[in-house]
Amino acid sequence: MKAFAKQVLFGLLALALTLSLAACGGDKPDDTTTTTAGGDVVTTTVGGDDDVTTLPSNDTTTTVGGNVNATTTSATKDNQQGGQTNLSWAQVKANMPASLKNTTITLYNWNELSSTTDGDKIIANFTKETGIKVNWLVGSYKGYLTEIAAKQAAKDAPDIIRMKRIDPAAMVMLQPLENSGYNFDDAAWDQVLMQQYSYKGKAYATNLAGTLMQQPSVYLYNKTLINKYDLEDPYTLWKKGKWTWSKFDEICKTFKEEAGDDFYSFSPIGWTNGPLMHIGVGLVGYNGNEFVSYMTDKGTEQGMKMYIKAKAAGYCTGVAYQRASFDAGNILFMEDGIIGARTTHFYYKEFKSNGSLGVVPLPSIDGQKDYYQLFNELEAYAIPLGAKNKEAVPYFLRYFLDGDNFNENTFFANKTILEVYKACMAQPKRTQM
Repeated sequence: MKAFAKQVLFGLLALALTLSLAACGGDKPDDTTTTTAGGDVVTTTVGGDDDVTTLPSNDTTTTVGGNVNATTTSATKDNQQGGQTNLSWAQVKANMPASLKNTTITLYNWNELSSTTDGDKIIANFTKETGIKVNWLVGSYKGYLTEIAAKQAAKDAPDIIRMKRIDPAAMVMLQPLENSGYNFDDAAWDQVLMQQYSYKGKAYATNLAGTLMQQPSVYLYNKTLINKYDLEDPYTLWKKGKWTWSKFDEICKTFKEEAGDDFYSFSPIGWTNGPLMHIGVGLVGYNGNEFVSYMTDKGTEQGMKMYIKAKAAGYCTGVAYQRASFDAGNILFMEDGIIGARTTHFYYKEFKSNGSLGVVPLPSIDGQKDYYQLFNELEAYAIPLGAKNKEAVPYFLRYFLDGDNFNENTFFANKTILEVYKACMAQPKRTQM
């Protein structure tokens, strides 16, 4: 345990170095209120805006860890499949215990259900098909872990919690998925992601292969500014295979020169993304056995220089993640997770309504063979310790996370965003921010 405690400590240090907590596309709008959405779907807002996240006591629990900067070699629905079966939803539902009918599961999230396009309809359909009701609790983004720990201490734990990343502070709150009594060794589940969220051979969180609810990092851009200053369109460049860092840098410089001091070309989500793009890991990574430093890696140096040069040139914001300024039309490119490009998500509403929101994958590095797809969040769903209806969790997740149950053509603000999402998810190498 002492050895693992050191790993957890270094893991937390790694998280502090490599993650921008404010840059996760999931903080709630300030005026969130309690709402009821569709059928038996109940959305309740709890918690506040406290800034402190505390480690829960784990005196009687199993401590688990993970790969802080996980790079995998599988991404598409086909090559994520690794299970022994390939069950349809009808087959899964037929095997559901009758005792789960008329029960309720509680899900804890930091986003309103309305941020998921048609999420209320999907949950209403799930309840109609299974008889299981869903209570969707909305907590504060900043105090998420604190609130869950408090609910566990009060013996009022939710049944499902959404995971942002492989964070030891959150992992100690969880129980293995197998405790639900469900066999997750099926092609529908993202086997690679479950391996990333595993410790000592047991998976603690999951998502579906082919889901629309994952968070690859992308560059959002202001189409109005692109047209106003007669700049090359990033989406067009990407389709032609010419979307590289040097081309992105060229557009940024041109825009800054022409737009003037009241505008910035680029707001990054965090300052260590350069190394991630170059070598697939941040300043500190976990190699499966121990935490290692990449501070002296040549790719780290090259990646950091990309951002340092951008700041020195004056076209990159001095403070990361300036979403309000992007919303105001004062920034050309905004690095963010793709969640804000969903049709009904509360981010970038005006851009989506007037058709000026552009989305493109992160640029490739000139002369580099490998492309690392960054993930703003490694979105997954877990069963916390103290869950009262853990047996029903797999059936809800199997239905709610299935992209086939949504209209993919309306899930994002336009079809080109869906195209970008699928391209990002198909990249063979992933790395978590």
